[in-house]
Amino acid sequence: GIIPIDVISSVSVDTWLEKYPRRPLRGSLNPDLFSHVERIKRWSSASVAVGFGIRNADHVLRLRGGANIVVVGSAVLDNYIKVASKEKVVSVRNFISSLVYAIRTP
Repeated sequence: GIIPIDVISSVSVDTWLEKYPRRPLRGSLNPDLFSHVERIKRWSSASVAVGFGIRNADHVLRLRGGANIVVVGSAVLDNYIKVASKEKVVSVRNFISSLVYAIRTP
């Protein structure tokens, strides 16, 4: 079925955050990302997912230790679209592997 996800963004006010202390939260990648993630975590013990703009392994590395979940969508599709038919699966697998490596490498 469909599960609604409340979105908390960088412009959400603290009074609004008080209403959603235990619901799944999602932040967005921007220059003030970590301060927003910390602010959200003050109000909730739920995992914080960050998406909308995660484009590469460097973004994942920068989010490690802040976000609990990294959402990558468009970058996977872009990777799929930009390569020749025979290389699509290998290219996407290599791209996702680079993101996983960024998460798992100390």
